[in-house]
Amino acid sequence: PFWLKQFWPSLGRSLVHTCTMATVLPGFEELSLWVVVPKGGGECREFELTADPKESLSKFKKRIEKICGIPAEDLEIFAKNTDEEDAKQRWLSDDKTLEAQDVRDKAILTVGVHGMKGDNPDPDPETGELLADAVNTSIYSRGDSSYYHAHRRKADISEEHRIVSGGAPQKLG
Repeated sequence: PFWLKQFWPSLGRSLVHTCTMATVLPGFEELSLWVVVPKGGGECREFELTADPKESLSKFKKRIEKICGIPAEDLEIFAKNTDEEDAKQRWLSDDKTLEAQDVRDKAILTVGVHGMKGDNPDPDPETGELLADAVNTSIYSRGDSSYYHAHRRKADISEEHRIVSGGAPQKLG
């Protein structure tokens, strides 16, 4: 079991293997869950966590917060049991236990992360697509504490009066 490996790491593998093969007493079951958390840039952090089936999802999210540094209130958890061939991923509710939501041993928990302090990004008025450049990402992930917070305001300045950088040099006057 997890606690044995944690408190007696010097025990040989055979002893740990023997102990994990022993019969588990009712009420002392432990879930071994695979957790996938986005790191940004298209990459994910993956790790295994053990949990008591009677643990609430909100308590489990606090443990993920300690590991990844992402506030628990910004996390959404989706579970997929691996013991069913056609299992579908489903959203989990914070106020229910893992057991009540039918999360089983070896399930894969995928974490969705909300923007931390900002609002939802506004789509580009011309294309309708969400702006995903560094400035807008900073504004919408950090809100008022973003370095680019002043860029959040929409300026009603005509194109000819804006400062534009780039392009070939032009002679003044």
